[in-house]
Amino acid sequence: MNRLYLGKEYDVMLKILLTGITGMLGQALENVWKNKFLLFGTASSQQNRNGICSNVPFLPFNLESDDYSQLKNFCDPDIIINCAAITDLFLCEKDDVYAYKINSYAVQKIALTFPSAYIIQISTDAVFGRNTIFPDEMAAPEPFSIYGKSKFEGEKLLLLNSQSSVILRTTIVGTGGHRFGMSLAEWILNDLNSGKNINLYSDALFTPISIWDFAEILEWCIDKRPRGILHAAGSE
Repeated sequence: MNRLYLGKEYDVMLKILLTGITGMLGQALENVWKNKFLLFGTASSQQNRNGICSNVPFLPFNLESDDYSQLKNFCDPDIIINCAAITDLFLCEKDDVYAYKINSYAVQKIALTFPSAYIIQISTDAVFGRNTIFPDEMAAPEPFSIYGKSKFEGEKLLLLNSQSSVILRTTIVGTGGHRFGMSLAEWILNDLNSGKNINLYSDALFTPISIWDFAEILEWCIDKRPRGILHAAGSE
């Protein structure tokens, strides 16, 4: 049976591999896309998947591995959306080797393992410097944190090793998924619902986008297959 998607008719459902499927973005995409695409998911351990009711095929796989043949045998996707990342800023500073293994070198391994797949790499505005204001795609990255440096290195490795990929720099906000701790939105909501006073920043400016709006941008990328680097942000 043919599937109609964004005005195009496909003979079969597109096969999509979601790395980091147990995270905030991965879980949102699974919930939105489970009846639209043929999804496959992977994350670092089965424990992160426990308690999640889903029919999406799942493979516990450590992206630190040198051998990606198990992941290749699990799924040969049309599209890979790399949601996997070490986003904890303090953990990145504490263990920069681990940060680079996941945020940088794993991106290269994915590109080399799946040369025919279209890869969507989720990056970050942390690749820019402290004094960069509203950068466009031509602005020069000047990351100062290990998180930003490792993600920027991942961008460069992807561009060197993939002929069919796009890098989306963004700041996403949302809830849900398995992480090292609460998301920013969850922390604010939980404290406010508990009647607590919270201290925020007056010297930081972001243009974030919700994970659900970001899912629509990802669908546009799946349809249009842009290449290179794009910025995905909120309008305010």
